[in-house]
Amino acid sequence: MTLAPSNIHYTYDAVLNLINEGYEDIFLNCVFEEGWTIEHAKILYNQMTKIGDYLIENHLYDKINISLFDEEAFHPMREEENGNWCGGANGGTMSIDPNGDYYTCIRYMESSLNGAQKPLILGDIHNGYVQLEEHKKNDELLSNITRRSQSTDECFYCPIAAGCAWCSAYNYEIYGTPDKRATFICVMHKARALANVYYWNKLYHHLNIDKEFKNYLSEKDINLILN
Repeated sequence: MTLAPSNIHYTYDAVLNLINEGYEDIFLNCVFEEGWTIEHAKILYNQMTKIGDYLIENHLYDKINISLFDEEAFHPMREEENGNWCGGANGGTMSIDPNGDYYTCIRYMESSLNGAQKPLILGDIHNGYVQLEEHKKNDELLSNITRRSQSTDECFYCPIAAGCAWCSAYNYEIYGTPDKRATFICVMHKARALANVYYWNKLYHHLNIDKEFKNYLSEKDINLILN
């Protein structure tokens, strides 16, 4: 499920519908594109807390997996955790277009870039994968991306860096390089983090588990989302 500014207020209803249809693993995320506001973040927080309440009240917390809730995320990351999150930069989503050109992700194709940048090609069916000089340069560019190389200090040292996602191809589309991180999703990650604090601590209390899901958000960010 893809969440966008135009459908964010349907999150609870959409998840509930999938649960009622028998789905047990529900994966959803916010789009990376520009357009998110603090108002959308408030909506996501409220939608997620409703989902969390539903899971707990109906004893579904150990039966239904909602990817928005992640017990291992929303905390600082160590400097040595320096990999590129996006699988589209390391060959994890290899694609080929009708011309026979190879890409690490469909979003580097002409059809996805819509004229914003030239296609980022890594080979073709005639010359092979990463054989021509142009393709080698593109491969080197993608291979050398790290979390540090593409992130500002604010992102790299973010107190809730763990679990924050990005799309290297979208970075390429808007900046002309995949090695500069777009952060339009930032406010939504903060809302998601706060909703996880709410959900996990409520679940721990419900199950009488002596545990705390720590809130690493600043007071300013908490107030922006809750007020």
